[in-house]
Amino acid sequence: MMFLRRFCVRFFLLLFQRRNRTALSEVNTILILTYMGIGNLILMSPMLQALRAAMPNARIIIQGSKAAHSSVILPEGLVDEHHIVDVAENSIWRFLKRGFVLRNQVDLLISDCHSLIFSLMSQVALMNIPNRIGHISSERWQGNYDFIYNLPVSMPAFSHEIDRYLRLLRPLEAYQAISPESANLLFSLQDKDVVHARNFMASLPNRKHVLGVQIGASVLWKQYPKALLVSVLSQLSAYPIMFVFLGSPADLALGEEIRDELNTVDSIVIHMTAELSQSAAVISGLDAVLTNDSGLMHVAHAFRKPLVALYGPTEYERTAPHGENVRLIRGECPCQPFEDIMNHQAVQNCPNDRVCLSSISSENVVQEVLASLEIAL
Repeated sequence: MMFLRRFCVRFFLLLFQRRNRTALSEVNTILILTYMGIGNLILMSPMLQALRAAMPNARIIIQGSKAAHSSVILPEGLVDEHHIVDVAENSIWRFLKRGFVLRNQVDLLISDCHSLIFSLMSQVALMNIPNRIGHISSERWQGNYDFIYNLPVSMPAFSHEIDRYLRLLRPLEAYQAISPESANLLFSLQDKDVVHARNFMASLPNRKHVLGVQIGASVLWKQYPKALLVSVLSQLSAYPIMFVFLGSPADLALGEEIRDELNTVDSIVIHMTAELSQSAAVISGLDAVLTNDSGLMHVAHAFRKPLVALYGPTEYERTAPHGENVRLIRGECPCQPFEDIMNHQAVQNCPNDRVCLSSISSENVVQEVLASLEIAL
């Protein structure tokens, strides 16, 4: 099947690609393909800032999924157009149609899709884009459609995602290495969301400290075990801390279960919403956040909140937040980081029963949370 898909994309490229590479000074319209999640888009924001600075007059279009929330996260002016086209919700024919509709309209492609998604690569092959930048097979990463890019960029092993995105600007001679600690991560808040957060915070019972607790995760294998989280919150309830459970409506049942198990604790408020901007605004007003490896972790880091992040099988070198107010906790496991991390079923069926998360003791988490809130033991 993969051979046939590669053949189709290569055939489209040979048949429809008619424009040769041009001088990058002649670029007027840029298409950015990004089909990762919330956290990835936040980590991409330094690259987008550098791109806008290097090409201030270019028309920049970003195409991604609803999960990335580009129109919510990015401030006005950084990107000119947001095109939401979900891979899961649209057939290959929708992407082929987009390829023809946008044909000859884009001068430069920048793709962070790592050459994996057949429908997107087919769209690109039809668009007749003269300059095509993208990540190709590198150490610890194998792409499927490397040939689509005539301005290929490699990804050094264990480099941080911020740097991987910035490296996409190398062909534009706009790459400048920065440390994850100094990166300016963006999340734009609207006035209505600030008002929502202000009203929510004002409604909370009076406590000296307000701790956000992100209880769920986009995939189960990133989620700290419920029994251990209950133990953490039970121990922390001895201190003057208000707990705000964060997440989406999909996490509501779990939040209610945890609250019910802690029925003697009267300092829990659940804030579950489908509106990422509302969750972000609430996070901006918290004293600290305890979180799984998730999009909301990166939101909290963008606001420079004191952060306790619990990491499981993912490569923490690539995505972990950095800074003096970040406390990263990892369990020990022989298969960490998990090599086939994009194979969700394989991670879910971990032969070590995801001990990388279950080996993180509740006592350790409690100590780090108290330190983040500057509460003495």
